[in-house]
Amino acid sequence: MPQSRRYDVVVVGGGIVGACLAEELALAGAAVLVVDAGREPGHATGHAAGVAVPSLRHLGDPVLYGWLDAARGTLAEELARLAAGHPPFSRREPIVRCLPAAEAAAVLASAAGPALGERIGPAELRELLPGARVPEGQDLFRSPEGLMVDGRAYLEAVCHGGLAAGVDWRQGSAAVEVSPAERGGRPGVRLHCGEVVRGGRVVIAAGAWSGRLLPGPGPRGAPAGAPAHGPAADAADVPAGGPAGEGARRAAAAPWVAPQRGQLVVLRCERPPRCVLSSRFYLAPLPSGSVVVGATEEDAGFAARTSLAGTARLLAFALRTVPGLAEAEVCETRAGLRPTTRNGRPLVGELPGAPGVFVATGHAGHGLLTARHTARGVAAGLLREDWSGVPAEFSPRAAWGAVPAARP
Repeated sequence: MPQSRRYDVVVVGGGIVGACLAEELALAGAAVLVVDAGREPGHATGHAAGVAVPSLRHLGDPVLYGWLDAARGTLAEELARLAAGHPPFSRREPIVRCLPAAEAAAVLASAAGPALGERIGPAELRELLPGARVPEGQDLFRSPEGLMVDGRAYLEAVCHGGLAAGVDWRQGSAAVEVSPAERGGRPGVRLHCGEVVRGGRVVIAAGAWSGRLLPGPGPRGAPAGAPAHGPAADAADVPAGGPAGEGARRAAAAPWVAPQRGQLVVLRCERPPRCVLSSRFYLAPLPSGSVVVGATEEDAGFAARTSLAGTARLLAFALRTVPGLAEAEVCETRAGLRPTTRNGRPLVGELPGAPGVFVATGHAGHGLLTARHTARGVAAGLLREDWSGVPAEFSPRAAWGAVPAARP
């Protein structure tokens, strides 16, 4: 059946990154189609805890951490813009980081030291989190920049804005193959029903499932083709072991973008914390008033389900940190799949050797924080060839080593 509308851009994936991009493009006048495989938009978005703070683990990567820090300002603007027409879905509280003394000393001695905030003692922590216990040999640092975002409500608001701007949205439409433009044609997306939809550009923003649509980097990063998803996409889930060299072969065959399972537990208690506590796990107040404990980081393939072991680890952390939570009600457990990449950075830009096909994925646990920032950078690139809003190091060409980290 022929398309009823000629699209400038087809976005594969209706999570928060894809939805923000679709809205940005439509507001600029582009004709946009979003195709999403789920029963409702956004898998990882809806299962996220909502901690929208740059992770200190990236301090050693100035390019990534600087971009995450810039995204924080973009998200603040976004929340202010959406506050007028939607019920509140964010909550600002201080963030208290609990770090081993040696690790804290190393950070303080570096240029990144100010990111920790002010040093506080256990008594000050207990003012924010009554009954909290601090493990021996840990230092505490408080920063005012903690932020919690309800991912489901945020995505709903963005989807509403996109539809109002003219975005066409096809829910329950799984993409099984993306084909680049050939001989002056337009790139296309083949759906599970056999239909092919085409646009002037195609952007793969399918989160953890993006690896099933991306080409695997071959020699010097050249793509090997865009296969349909299938068992080969799960190569990264094969357990380690076997003859010498087998692990390296598996790593080479694994998709560049792979799922990482994150489990969390939602509690209801009489006195929610007045801070985001970040330690081995985190314990934080949700915008709804409940308390979230999370999140695990597991290589579990596409098994998006909670486990007894994961839930037990989280509950043990909560009880060890705040014994007074013993009578808290466990009202929800969740498991979601984050999109992670081999180099730990987002993958954003045009795919080498695949004209007209772009990618915006690999945000790991920073999807809510960086979605609008990513969308603005990609939209400027698609519409005006201005890629200055996206670090060149994030491009597939740079990540796969096909060319130096520089824009053409």
